[in-house]
Amino acid sequence: MRGDEIIFEVLESEGVEFIFGNPGTTETPFLKGLGSRKNFSYIVGLQEAVPVGMAAGYALASHKPAFVNIHTFPGLANSICNMHNAMLANAPIVVTAGQQDTRHLVYNPVLSGDLTGLSSTVSKYNYEVKRVEELSTALRRAFQIAKEPPSGTTFLSFPMDILNQECESKIHGKSNINWDSTASSLEALADLLLSVSPGKIAVIADQDVAYAKAVPDLVSFADVLAPDVYETSFEGQQVFDTTHPLYCNSLPANAEGINSILSKYRILFLIGSKISLFLYSK
Repeated sequence: MRGDEIIFEVLESEGVEFIFGNPGTTETPFLKGLGSRKNFSYIVGLQEAVPVGMAAGYALASHKPAFVNIHTFPGLANSICNMHNAMLANAPIVVTAGQQDTRHLVYNPVLSGDLTGLSSTVSKYNYEVKRVEELSTALRRAFQIAKEPPSGTTFLSFPMDILNQECESKIHGKSNINWDSTASSLEALADLLLSVSPGKIAVIADQDVAYAKAVPDLVSFADVLAPDVYETSFEGQQVFDTTHPLYCNSLPANAEGINSILSKYRILFLIGSKISLFLYSK
């Protein structure tokens, strides 16, 4: 199989339906292979930040990893802000970019650059494929790490000559990992929460609730415990039923405002992986 065929086989098995992109010359082997594939819809943006933003929105709405293909080093630079936003929003996206032909890199061709170095500050995992035999493993790993809690952005660099090379390597199968867990201290937690009267307990939740599809569970939990429910500032997804009588809006984005709201409670129950609260003691 050619390198581009390996990519599309992996994408199909990962359930990818849409490819978001802004292509250029280094992506021509990818586009050539895409032309014979009928299972993908290619959604183009006129500047690289746009398809990254669209992919992040799709990933958050669908709860599935999204796939992006952008144009080499300058295109990746254009994408950095939205890759940063995707990381903050825990949007599972796999961003890829074409790299110049490996045989030309020693001559520092125009538009080439250190793609993995540039992406390292806005990705959970980044790698430049060195051999066509690595494509399957690298792509599987990128999807898996993008999905692992807390989900986020991963990046792969595809040198254009590698996508035209052939190999006999077997494509690795998709890994299915169950991330559900049960804490050993649930009974103690339940006793503590039930020991406080309504009005003295607040629940603060972040977008992990939405990504875990646990909004109905949080509503059911609140119906039993009757806490005041807040969401953290600047959430990318709805984490609670905003029409529910227990919903108290999102917390402000400053420590003084947060403290003025939460200081009246005896217990704060925090749900999510990225909650950051700055509470001043009275």
